[in-house]
Amino acid sequence: SLQLTWDDIHLLASDALGKAFLWDLRMKRVLVEYTGMKNKGTRIPVYMDDAEKLVYGCDLEGYTRFWCKNSGKLLRTIPSPVQCSSTSVPVVLYSETWGNRTGNSALLLGAGNKLYVYKV
Repeated sequence: SLQLTWDDIHLLASDALGKAFLWDLRMKRVLVEYTGMKNKGTRIPVYMDDAEKLVYGCDLEGYTRFWCKNSGKLLRTIPSPVQCSSTSVPVVLYSETWGNRTGNSALLLGAGNKLYVYKV
């Protein structure tokens, strides 16, 4: 997956080995590496939150991981409530401002026909 920061200076990219990187497009080098995702050859999407402070994604084992965008430090791991495989990785979406209310943070996890909400 690929995601540009709002200023178009940094690029968040993931590979098929379970790693994600924050690139500086001006210097053409990796600034931060995010590790811990479990993968077996499938590109796993990773995302930045709206404030561009967190990087997060769900891997093939169903774990959603959150990292600090700037340091790459793993902040939190949330297990999936459902079984996962290479063809059924849950879809996740995190926000700190659900309902346009600051501090109203939660992770939505969609798997099959179910939606799970985690207050974070």
